Amino acid sequence: MLTSLLRPVQLAGTWTDGRARAAAEATIAVVAVGVRGVVLITALIIAPITFSNANGALSFPYLGAAMLAVVVSMGLCAKTVVTARLRSRPWGIADLFTCFLAIVVCTSVSSRNSSWVLGHFDLPYAINASSVAAGWLRSLKRSLLVSSTIAAALVLAAALTDTKTLAVAVSSAANVVLFGVASAMGAAYLRRLGASFDTLHQQMVDATKRLELERYRLQVHDACGVLRMLADEDTPESALPALRRQARKESLRLRAYLIRDAAHEAVDVPATLADVVLAATDDFTDLPLVVHTALAEEVTLSEQSALLLQRAITTLLYNVRIHANARHVTLHAEQDDYGWELTVHDDGVGFEPRPSIFGYGLQEQVFAALASCDIRVRLTSRPGRGTLVTIAGKSR
Repeated sequence: MLTSLLRPVQLAGTWTDGRARAAAEATIAVVAVGVRGVVLITALIIAPITFSNANGALSFPYLGAAMLAVVVSMGLCAKTVVTARLRSRPWGIADLFTCFLAIVVCTSVSSRNSSWVLGHFDLPYAINASSVAAGWLRSLKRSLLVSSTIAAALVLAAALTDTKTLAVAVSSAANVVLFGVASAMGAAYLRRLGASFDTLHQQMVDATKRLELERYRLQVHDACGVLRMLADEDTPESALPALRRQARKESLRLRAYLIRDAAHEAVDVPATLADVVLAATDDFTDLPLVVHTALAEEVTLSEQSALLLQRAITTLLYNVRIHANARHVTLHAEQDDYGWELTVHDDGVGFEPRPSIFGYGLQEQVFAALASCDIRVRLTSRPGRGTLVTIAGKSR
């Protein structure tokens, strides 16, 4: 049973949904059961001393209260261990009843003996009962009410039986209230902490799902465009050879992506801007391209920047192929004192450039992707006047 109680605590570090709340409840249960066990063991050890000192009339009530405390405590602890949480209201109410009964009986015994404290279990039981009640009451106000009632019972019982012990009773009553309130605050904090961990975990799972979905969309977007044009009966025959080459490359790229080994991914290897432009335009032989890269052969890019830039250029050329109906497409790359610049210009139909009408390719694969590696993008276009995309970055 102890293994079942500790299991949620052990699994809390695996960050599975809902486990942090369960771990918080199990932690509260472990503390409650452990402390109650200490109280019972202490009471059982010193009970014979008190039983031998009590006069005959009170021996059996004391024994009955002690036995009831043992039975109720064992029931409460067993229920807590089985469920791995401190939520058993019936056993909790029985525990409070036993606590009040123990206060009455033990105070009566003490009033007839010279030693008021020796051997009595009502004080530690009262302190522990108020702390345990704070666990299953789940309310600071209710815990304060119960603790104050137990404290009042201690003081009242001492005042009615033996005023000499009143000072000790008041001190004990203060401990009951303080332990009850502190336990309620501690239990509430652990539960809030568990709930916060579970919320953060769920947010992390959702963010991971969105990230993976975004990565898949990024990988298949261009491939979908190629398949669309291959399936379109209106696609010119002159464009089909280039589309087939691109479809073959896209299939190989997607296959490599699906079976990739992250441990063997390439590291940061420089590439030139000219190489990136030439690689991106290689499969667009069906477009009327004019490419100028002589002034960009000395511009080096990180592998990440080169990869994202090549994908961005490819996306731009896909858009030209599908939407622009251009007669001329010019790509010009050069280096200046501030960095490098690449322009992609077509004399096609153009459009009114509003971010709200940008598709996934422009919004994510061009603007967002290049911004992630500190590359600036500016797009200007007018209906009937074509489109100009300016991409600029800093040299390494």
